[in-house]
Amino acid sequence: MKVFIALSKKYVRPILSVVYMLKPKPKVTVVSDDEEVEVLSKYYGYEFKQFNNVEQLAAMQELREYDIAILAMDEDSKNVSIIKAVKQYSIPIIVTILHNSNNREIFISEGATYIINADEFLYSNIHALIHPDTWVVSAPFSALPKLEIAVYRVLRRALFNIPISEILEKVKEYGSDVTLYCFNRFGNKVSENSILSTGDYIVLIGVAESLEKTVREVEKLFRKYEEVYARRYLETIRLKEYG
Repeated sequence: MKVFIALSKKYVRPILSVVYMLKPKPKVTVVSDDEEVEVLSKYYGYEFKQFNNVEQLAAMQELREYDIAILAMDEDSKNVSIIKAVKQYSIPIIVTILHNSNNREIFISEGATYIINADEFLYSNIHALIHPDTWVVSAPFSALPKLEIAVYRVLRRALFNIPISEILEKVKEYGSDVTLYCFNRFGNKVSENSILSTGDYIVLIGVAESLEKTVREVEKLFRKYEEVYARRYLETIRLKEYG
């Protein structure tokens, strides 16, 4: 995996620390005009380039090989300009920080894949976005330590045609203190009558013990569908081999 990051000082520590946990280790290129970002990027072993202007990015032909772009500058105008510069390279996933909610439609129209509000829980959001098909559990309110949020971003498991209604049944059965929300990649709520699609988010909110139990049961449901898919795939191969 190759990750491109345009970064301001404000977001350097949470983003670099999350990217550092990726396994296998990705190739990471960081651009910034801040000295602290340069120091921390080199500390983590990432390639660093001084950010002078947007035209500089438009000339980085190597970005055609990158899988993810994370744009976390301190102004929406800067993030939009960078989206315009890098989208020509067809990077599959472009994640950007949004400072003013009035600019959301601009980000979408310019090609942002995922948009994170600056005042949201940055660590959990970035972690979920670059670790798909993984449950990310956090306790965001120090005053309410027993309240937890579990976020799951769907990628590979979108192949299995899992009905959201079945996830809801598991939540009702095992998580009396848990609430389920499903959103598509643009942040719009998804109907319980829908099938999980690539980029969808599953969000569970509830009391820690009940939520963790519910996560385990929903994961069992996913694995059941995974096994069914695998069996069908193997059967398809056998039919092709033996006519």
